Amino acid sequence: MDSLLKILYAPIQPFVWHPERAVIMGFVFIGLLIIAVIFNNGKIKMKLVWPLLLAFFSWLLFGVNEYIAYSNKSNIRIDLLFFGPLIMAISLFAMYTFIKEFFGRD
Repeated sequence: MDSLLKILYAPIQPFVWHPERAVIMGFVFIGLLIIAVIFNNGKIKMKLVWPLLLAFFSWLLFGVNEYIAYSNKSNIRIDLLFFGPLIMAISLFAMYTFIKEFFGRD
Protein backbone atom coordinates (compact mmCIF):
# COMPACT_ATOMS: atom_id res chain seq x y z
CA MET A 1 0.00 0.00 0.00
CA ASP A 2 2.87 2.34 0.76
CA SER A 3 4.36 1.95 -2.72
CA LEU A 4 0.96 2.72 -4.28
CA LEU A 5 0.77 5.99 -2.35
CA LYS A 6 4.30 6.90 -3.43
CA ILE A 7 3.32 6.29 -7.05
CA LEU A 8 0.22 8.48 -6.67
CA TYR A 9 2.10 11.28 -4.89
CA ALA A 10 5.24 11.28 -7.07
CA PRO A 11 3.99 13.45 -9.98
CA ILE A 12 2.42 16.05 -7.72
CA GLN A 13 5.20 16.13 -5.09
CA PRO A 14 7.13 19.11 -6.56
CA PHE A 15 3.99 21.24 -6.17
CA VAL A 16 3.14 20.34 -2.57
CA TRP A 17 3.63 23.37 -0.28
CA HIS A 18 4.46 25.49 -3.35
CA PRO A 19 1.30 27.22 -4.63
CA GLU A 20 3.37 29.49 -6.88
CA ARG A 21 4.59 26.48 -8.86
CA ALA A 22 1.02 25.35 -9.44
CA VAL A 23 0.02 28.80 -10.71
CA ILE A 24 3.06 28.83 -13.02
CA MET A 25 1.93 25.47 -14.43
CA GLY A 26 -1.49 26.97 -15.09
CA PHE A 27 0.07 29.79 -17.07
CA VAL A 28 2.13 27.29 -19.06
CA PHE A 29 -1.15 25.96 -20.44
CA ILE A 30 -2.34 29.49 -21.26
CA GLY A 31 0.99 29.99 -23.05
CA LEU A 32 0.33 26.85 -25.10
CA LEU A 33 -3.09 28.22 -25.98
CA ILE A 34 -1.59 31.53 -27.12
CA ILE A 35 1.01 29.69 -29.19
CA ALA A 36 -1.70 27.59 -30.83
CA VAL A 37 -3.78 30.68 -31.69
CA ILE A 38 -0.79 32.56 -33.10
CA PHE A 39 0.29 29.67 -35.30
CA ASN A 40 -3.28 29.08 -36.51
CA ASN A 41 -3.44 32.65 -37.87
CA GLY A 42 -5.77 33.77 -35.09
CA LYS A 43 -8.24 30.94 -35.55
CA ILE A 44 -9.45 29.27 -32.40
CA LYS A 45 -10.31 25.57 -32.46
CA MET A 46 -12.66 24.70 -29.61
CA LYS A 47 -11.43 21.10 -29.44
CA LEU A 48 -7.99 22.54 -28.63
CA VAL A 49 -9.15 25.36 -26.37
CA TRP A 50 -11.28 23.57 -23.79
CA PRO A 51 -8.65 21.03 -22.62
CA LEU A 52 -6.05 23.77 -22.23
CA LEU A 53 -8.47 26.01 -20.32
CA LEU A 54 -9.53 23.07 -18.16
CA ALA A 55 -5.88 22.41 -17.31
CA PHE A 56 -5.31 26.12 -16.61
CA PHE A 57 -8.24 26.36 -14.19
CA SER A 58 -7.36 23.00 -12.59
CA TRP A 59 -3.83 24.20 -11.81
CA LEU A 60 -5.16 27.51 -10.50
CA LEU A 61 -7.60 25.67 -8.25
CA PHE A 62 -4.79 23.42 -7.06
CA GLY A 63 -2.66 26.51 -6.39
CA VAL A 64 -5.41 28.03 -4.26
CA ASN A 65 -5.81 24.73 -2.44
CA GLU A 66 -2.06 24.58 -1.81
CA TYR A 67 -2.04 28.15 -0.53
CA ILE A 68 -4.82 27.36 1.92
CA ALA A 69 -3.08 24.17 3.06
CA TYR A 70 0.24 26.01 3.40
CA SER A 71 -1.23 28.90 5.36
CA ASN A 72 -3.07 26.51 7.69
CA LYS A 73 0.03 24.26 8.05
CA SER A 74 -2.03 21.19 7.20
CA ASN A 75 -0.17 17.98 7.94
CA ILE A 76 -2.60 15.37 6.70
CA ARG A 77 -3.12 15.85 2.99
CA ILE A 78 -5.90 13.49 1.95
CA ASP A 79 -6.86 16.00 -0.74
CA LEU A 80 -3.73 15.04 -2.71
CA LEU A 81 -5.19 11.57 -3.28
CA PHE A 82 -7.93 13.30 -5.25
CA PHE A 83 -6.06 16.25 -6.76
CA GLY A 84 -2.86 14.45 -7.71
CA PRO A 85 -4.14 11.85 -10.18
CA LEU A 86 -6.92 14.14 -11.43
CA ILE A 87 -4.71 17.11 -12.25
CA MET A 88 -2.11 14.87 -13.87
CA ALA A 89 -4.77 13.20 -16.03
CA ILE A 90 -6.20 16.59 -17.08
CA SER A 91 -2.71 17.92 -17.84
CA LEU A 92 -1.73 14.86 -19.87
CA PHE A 93 -4.98 15.07 -21.84
CA ALA A 94 -4.42 18.77 -22.53
CA MET A 95 -0.84 18.12 -23.66
CA TYR A 96 -1.98 15.22 -25.86
CA THR A 97 -4.66 17.39 -27.45
CA PHE A 98 -2.19 20.23 -28.04
CA ILE A 99 0.42 17.96 -29.60
CA LYS A 100 -2.16 16.14 -31.73
CA GLU A 101 -3.78 19.34 -33.02
CA PHE A 102 -0.62 21.42 -33.32
CA PHE A 103 1.82 18.91 -34.78
CA GLY A 104 -0.64 16.52 -36.42
CA ARG A 105 -1.52 18.79 -39.31
CA ASP A 106 -1.67 17.62 -42.90
